[in-house]
This record gives sequence, structure tokens and C-alpha cells, in this order.
Amino acid sequence: MKVKHYWASILLLLIGLLITYALVQYSTTRALNRANQTVAVDIELYGGYLTAETQRALTLLNTLESFFSVSEVDHHTFELVGADALANYKHLQSLFWVPKVVASERALYEGVAKKLYPGYEFKTRNDKGVLITEQLRDYYYPIYYQSSRNNRAGLGLNLADGLLGRELDRIRDQGPGTFSVDIKPIFGDPQYDAEDAKNYLMVMMPVYAGAPTTVSAYQEAFRGFLIGAIRIDSLIFDYLNYERYQQLEITVSDITSPERTVYIALNEPEKGSRLLEEYGARIETVIAGGRRWLIEGVPTAKYLGLVATGQGKYIAFIGMMITLALSFYIYFLRARAEHVEEEVKARTRELSFVNRKLEHLTRTDALTQLANRRYFDEYLEKEWFRGRRDKTVLSLIICDVDYFKKYNDNYGHIAGDKCLQQIAIALKGAFSRSVDMVARYGGEEFAVILPGTVVDEAGVIARAAKAIAELQIEHSQSGVSDYVTMSFGACVVRPSDEVNVVDFIKHADEALYQAKSDGRNCGRVINLNSSDNETV
Repeated sequence: MKVKHYWASILLLLIGLLITYALVQYSTTRALNRANQTVAVDIELYGGYLTAETQRALTLLNTLESFFSVSEVDHHTFELVGADALANYKHLQSLFWVPKVVASERALYEGVAKKLYPGYEFKTRNDKGVLITEQLRDYYYPIYYQSSRNNRAGLGLNLADGLLGRELDRIRDQGPGTFSVDIKPIFGDPQYDAEDAKNYLMVMMPVYAGAPTTVSAYQEAFRGFLIGAIRIDSLIFDYLNYERYQQLEITVSDITSPERTVYIALNEPEKGSRLLEEYGARIETVIAGGRRWLIEGVPTAKYLGLVATGQGKYIAFIGMMITLALSFYIYFLRARAEHVEEEVKARTRELSFVNRKLEHLTRTDALTQLANRRYFDEYLEKEWFRGRRDKTVLSLIICDVDYFKKYNDNYGHIAGDKCLQQIAIALKGAFSRSVDMVARYGGEEFAVILPGTVVDEAGVIARAAKAIAELQIEHSQSGVSDYVTMSFGACVVRPSDEVNVVDFIKHADEALYQAKSDGRNCGRVINLNSSDNETV
């Protein structure tokens, strides 16, 4: 009789355990599915908030631009308008007025400004990032008025230099309604060169008198630029004050440029909250100015507790009362297994990151961020065999900077390195197909592999030469131009058994030598398959 009761008790224990486990699993699955959907909805709502807030900032600056287009931009008016804008939009950090000043007007502008801001002068940054007096130039875009929440460190800074200056010139000639949005440290920020310098949304708008309709009228009616600096950290974190959002790890990145991802902000949940990456969600949203932001959210275990119904807890409690000892043991094993799994995931992520970084380093030239010689050789060999297999044409361009040694001797090696970096960006833009490879071949030499392309002097090479010319890098020691130029040598071939890779490179070198012999700043092509007419 005791034996029968013993086996009956065991049977009841097993039945109770199975029923409890099944009910808890069912309830947990429903809760996790609901939580997963909630994460996606929260990230979608957050993206909508960021889009609306940046559009609101753009609307504010459009309103100010319209006001200044019909009113004089004097110091008193700007101070009143700036103070009102800062008071009504808490994410606005600074407002700048930037007129165009020609060389003959510089002394007049600086004299007037010194009455308002003692010590005011037009400034620029040297190679070390230190503000110094701006040298004589044809025209300037100085920060003339500034309303800011903290300081006016940027007053007088000339924005007409480099890529920013060219961008301002571009939007100046586009007419009313044009603007540009970029991400950068605020002008004159003392932390401009620091690693932890804050990023700002810089909205730049040209202001015109009246309503001009042609390019010449734009330039004649142009008054200056209205620039607003939007605090991204304030914009990002202002929405995250609700308890549920504080249990989300939210990462915001700017992915507008395929060449560079800017990590803008990271909202980290409280320490000790376990992240559940398998329930993460991500969206892309387009904010003001067409900039694309990637928003990624990963919930914590506490987040799931906030959005779940909690029904599984009651079921588990009832089941635990029946099978306490066994359930405790199972819980212990599961906790240990999850801990081991998290450790494995962490180590796997670290190893994956290190492997990706190592692979990038072994394939990339440190100065220009182009493919290095080693990766060039690998890619050329791969495309050579592909061309033999598919019977397609393959082109190779070898080019170098004209009189680069004289450039280094005259301007210094730091300027030489910067010159090579600008050329690398220009060549990358000129050859932008996914199958094209631009590599640093050595020193001031670059090489371009163009599968399925027949290179000619008037087409592909002329396009590349134009991209270099548009950089307008001054080169007073050049024998062919006042600016930096390049010579190009190319070879076109349909890979076969009669020609090998070494001969292919040698012919491209010969074409480059011919271009240099013909006076530099030109290109020459050796076409080993003159009947081909495949071009891209």
C-alpha cells in the first residue's frame, strides 16, 4: 500500500510540474511577443519625435530668415530676435549672423564690431586648432553677431575656409528657401578639438533682400547667413524621461554619409539591468535637411516587466507551491546557463570586433583610408580571373601627383599629407561604382581598377582630372598649373592567356610615363583591345 501511494505522489508531482511549465511557457511567450512589439512601437514613436523636433527647429529658422529678409540685420534687432528664439526653443544653443565681407570692407566691419565686442577681429584656426588673426583674402564669412546660452567664443571666426566655405558659397547661389544641415562641433566651442566635443545640428540659411529669381540677382540681393546650432544631446534625451524609456538602451547614429557614421548619442539604462538583445528593434528616420538617422533600441529585463501583464508570475507561484524543490533546482540551472550564454556572447562580440578591425587595418592605407597595396594586388588578381572566365574587359589607371616633391618641399609634409587625403576623397567620388576600387599605390601614386570599363582620355580620365582640378589645391611650384594636378596612365585589356597581370600593370605604367613625357596634367591610354567599346 505504501508503495502505491509513493508512486501516486510521484505521478502527481510530475503532472503538476508539466502543467505548470506549459502554462508558464505559454504566458511568457505571449508577454515577450507583446514586449517585442512594444519596443518597435517605442522606437518608432521616438523617431517621429526627433523628426518633428528637427522640423520645428527648421521652421523657427525659416521664420527668422523671412524676418531678416525684410528687416535690417543690426545688432539691437539681432539681440532681440536671438533672445526670443532661445527662450522659445530650448534645444537652440546659439544663433549666428554671418555676412559676406569683401577685403575692402574688412576694416570697417571690424571697427564697428569692436564698439560692441572689444578686441573683435576676423579670425581663423591654424593647423593646431588655435584661433589666430585671419590673413588677407578676397572675401570673408565672419561670425558677426551671436546669441548664445553660454559664451560668444566664436565671434569673428571666418567660415569661408575649406569645405564649409564652399558649402556656404553653394547655398548662397541657390536662392531663397535653400538651406544646408550638417553635424559638427559648435563654432568657437572651446572643446572644438577635444575627443568629447559635443555635436550640434548646424542649420545654415542664406538671407536675401526681397525675392530675387536669378543667380546674378541672388548674389546682388544676398545679405548673409543665418546659422542655428541645435543641441543634439538636449534633443535626444529630452524625450527619454518616462520610466519605460529609461529601461531602453537607445543608440542614435547619423548615417547620411556612406563614408562616415557619426555616433550621436547613447542612452544607457541603469546599471545592473540585463540587456535582451534578441528583442531589440531599429529604424531609420529622415530629419530636417534630409539627414538620415539610425535609431536602435535594446530593452532590459526590467522593461519587459513594465510592459508584460504579469500573469505568468501568478501561474509560476501556484506551480512553485506544488513543486518547490524541483523548480528551485531548475531555476538555479537556468540562471547559470544564462550567465554562461551572456559570457559567450560578450566574448564572441569582442572577438568579432577585433577581427573586423584587424581585417580593416590590413586592407586600408592609414593616411588616405583607401585600399592599400596589398588589397589592391588581391583585388586585381580576383578581377583578372573573373575577366578571363566571363570574357569581359578590365581597365587599370595608375596616376600620381605632378611635382609632388616640390609641393612637399614648399608647403611641408603635413600639408602634403592633407593634399593626398583630399585627392583620395576626390578620386573615390569620381569612381563610385561598387565594383570600382581606388587604392593608394605608393607615395603620391594612386591606382584605380575598373571592371567592365573601357577607359578613354576624353571620358573616364577627364572626369577624374576634373575632380582633382575642382579641389583647387594651391601649388605655386608646379610646372603646369597654379593648382595641384595629376598625370594618368591607363591600360585596357580583355584578360586572356596571351597577357598576364604583370604586363597589364607594366602597360599602365608605360602610359603614365608617356603622359608625363607629354607635359603632365594629362592622361594616356594603351588599349590592348582596340575593337572593344564597352564603357560605363
